[in-house]
Amino acid sequence: MKQLLFTISFFMLIASGFGQGLYLSFDAFCVELEKESLSDFGKIVSIHDEGDRYEAVFSDSTSRMLMLKLGKGEVFEAFERSGERYFFDGFEAVYIENNIMSMLLIYLPELDATLGLSSNASKQKSLLEKMAVDSGIPALKPDSLDWPSMIPVSKRLDGRPLRIKTKASNTEGYRFEVVADFWCDEQLISSIEKLRTSFANRIDFIEMHDMLLISKGESIGKIINCSSTNSKLTFAYYIK
Repeated sequence: MKQLLFTISFFMLIASGFGQGLYLSFDAFCVELEKESLSDFGKIVSIHDEGDRYEAVFSDSTSRMLMLKLGKGEVFEAFERSGERYFFDGFEAVYIENNIMSMLLIYLPELDATLGLSSNASKQKSLLEKMAVDSGIPALKPDSLDWPSMIPVSKRLDGRPLRIKTKASNTEGYRFEVVADFWCDEQLISSIEKLRTSFANRIDFIEMHDMLLISKGESIGKIINCSSTNSKLTFAYYIK
């Protein structure tokens, strides 16, 4: 019981560092965890969508318990002093253990999410690494990366998108809003510059006949000075 409570409380602490809005659907998460390759880790006894994170618990006949969580963002800072920071399968990772538990955190940049795996036993690094690989989650790509047809190719941003989501607009005069999250890189900046020269360029937005393009953070005019490839930018198309 002590092991169980410790592991649960440890993961609750990790969850407090996670942000809102995963770039992977809960359905996609569930599909990966139902793979035959994960049967060696026991049966799934619970799986939940907690809004800011997805979580699953595995248990087997030996009372071994494994917990797996996926939450947005990178949460290494709170834990790296207590563990070993290294690269696992090309990903930044932190491994932590004590005499009653083991913990592995893996940052997945394509999803901008941290995959956390925990065991209620010590010295389980190899097991947790195998579970991470067998889950298939590190290889997943963000959902909804297809542009809606209402935005023609000539008006689209280009680069490394994290999410492209279409919804009804609450802004008067516009029917739809397409929100696009991108990593900042030269390809994105180049596409912004191209749109600025091809259409009516304002300080805060780009006007493209039947739609507007704005940045949810810095103004469009300041975005071109973005130099960090690790920063994320959010844009919105307002479509009439």
